[in-house]
Amino acid sequence: MECELKLLVAGGGEGAALEVFERLRRAETLGPFSLGPLEEEEVRDVYWDTVGGELGAAGLALRLRRAGSGPRITLKARGACAGGYATRPEWEADLTPGSLARCLTLIAASGVPDPGACRLEEFLAGERCGRLRPVLEVVAQRCRRRLSLGGQEVGLLSLDRTAYPGREGGPLYGIEIEAAGQGTVAHLRQAEAHLVALAPGLLEPDPLTKLDRGLGRTRL
Repeated sequence: MECELKLLVAGGGEGAALEVFERLRRAETLGPFSLGPLEEEEVRDVYWDTVGGELGAAGLALRLRRAGSGPRITLKARGACAGGYATRPEWEADLTPGSLARCLTLIAASGVPDPGACRLEEFLAGERCGRLRPVLEVVAQRCRRRLSLGGQEVGLLSLDRTAYPGREGGPLYGIEIEAAGQGTVAHLRQAEAHLVALAPGLLEPDPLTKLDRGLGRTRL
């Protein structure tokens, strides 16, 4: 089960967003939370659906992610979202022929018509794969830091500059905190209060997933 807080840097333009990011990059603490070393990477996501949009209609999101740790496959289901907080079932694994087959089995078991045979090479290449096709690409420049409280890890703080290649509109600047280790929603709420204090008037809850936000943009 994924549990996260998502905020957009929505005030002050790009300059203000970059300043907020720089503060969080330099800070050693966020209120009572210790911030771990800075980790930077480019994250490339491709989301998949059938031609008829059957995964989206069923509340499912299928993602291929390329980042420093190698390709991973993720299947997310519809969950609860309120005020920037989201909880939803999630299955994730390193991408292998076995994990791809397992993911397709989970999709079929959810009530979506069988997505058909899909070869690993096609999936990695972003080609039509069985009844699946790529519907959205998302590229994020990510800075990540681990949140600890009392020596225990409670969350992952991510600063994302997110672009949607092939879609209209400029990049978005977002802050995400995902519960990790001993982390709870209470920790996320506590961290949110300190983020808002750090950037008064600049942050607002982000109720949309990257998939929903990207699909809402017009193709170029």
